[in-house]
Amino acid sequence: MEEEENLMDRNTHTTEEITFSLLITFFSALSTVFGGCVVIIYGHHTNKTFLAATMAFCSGVMTYLSIMEIIPQSITHIGQFHTNIFFFIGMLFFAIIHHLTPPESEITQTETTSTETPSTTVSNNKKLFSFTIAIAICIHNVPEGLGVFLACLHEMRVGLAFAFSIFIHNLPEGIAVALPVYLATGSKWTA
Repeated sequence: MEEEENLMDRNTHTTEEITFSLLITFFSALSTVFGGCVVIIYGHHTNKTFLAATMAFCSGVMTYLSIMEIIPQSITHIGQFHTNIFFFIGMLFFAIIHHLTPPESEITQTETTSTETPSTTVSNNKKLFSFTIAIAICIHNVPEGLGVFLACLHEMRVGLAFAFSIFIHNLPEGIAVALPVYLATGSKWTA
């Protein structure tokens, strides 16, 4: 009975801890908006190379973070077996999403109708591409936010480091969503 009370005491959090964890999570997610602001401010200087470089940077940050921080912490807390199970469940989930997403060739080589010009089709393809990226990033950000929140509740030092990594990682994501919209519409405010 006494062990259960001690366990409950360790798992209860004050309102301040929960509020601070939520604020840290909110600010780490807000960096996606800051990334979109980069397109608003410097949109006329952007191109496909810039988009590719920001996506590569984004991938590199998360790969490094996963290998050096998240996986070892998961193994420590839930064991290697469960870490591997959840890792492969995540891979299966994204494989299903990849299978359900139309191939790039279908997006870029759509037929124009009699009322559409080729430039309208390209613009619509960029909008579809942007929408697809936005949906994927929204799905992808849910576990990130949950991870930041829980890491902050568990140990603030780890949570802040994780939130900073997510903040850096989300900047190029905002660019990756806003840039194709800007290139498709020519409007910074639509982006």
